[in-house]
Amino acid sequence: MGESGTKTAMAVYLSVFSAILKFIEPQVLEHMPSPFKSFKFLDIDMGDMPFRVSGLKVYTHNVGRDRIIVDLDVAYAGDAELKVKTCGFNGGMNELVGVLRIKIVETRFAGVVHGSKLWFLTEPDKKPVFDPDRSTLDWYLNDYPKLEPNQKPFECLMKPGELIYFPDKWYHATLNMETSVFISTFLSGTAPSRPRNEL
Repeated sequence: MGESGTKTAMAVYLSVFSAILKFIEPQVLEHMPSPFKSFKFLDIDMGDMPFRVSGLKVYTHNVGRDRIIVDLDVAYAGDAELKVKTCGFNGGMNELVGVLRIKIVETRFAGVVHGSKLWFLTEPDKKPVFDPDRSTLDWYLNDYPKLEPNQKPFECLMKPGELIYFPDKWYHATLNMETSVFISTFLSGTAPSRPRNEL
């Protein structure tokens, strides 16, 4: 891997590590008993082997139209390594078995039917500099190469049959990499206002 490839790989690693520290670690701390509130991630290597899902339950009763709740029975024994610290002890794991509950509120999904689409996602507190009078292609060709690694948005190249979820208030832009057809949905908890009949 050349110097450019090494820098790119490092930037991706730092982006993933930063996202885990910013979004996942606070959620873990929120559910930890008080003696373990010093919990923190030290190192994260997501590896190359995916989780195995052996069971799936989607809740449809007593759930609002603006949310999706899914329980996944997951098992993992692969090449990922998580190193953590709590109560003065360092530990780690590379095996995991349990139930993962996913709650998605204010859902925003998009799926590619044909072609491929490149997504750019930016966290709500990192407002991207973007001129609405310019196209995404113009931004990608002229401005994107000049961004520092820590300024670049998260990227995702979607192909047919793939689906992406992007959280509420995240900035996003898309770029068709070829002729593409895609479907998107934006579900919100607030019903659209309807005009009143006035006499």
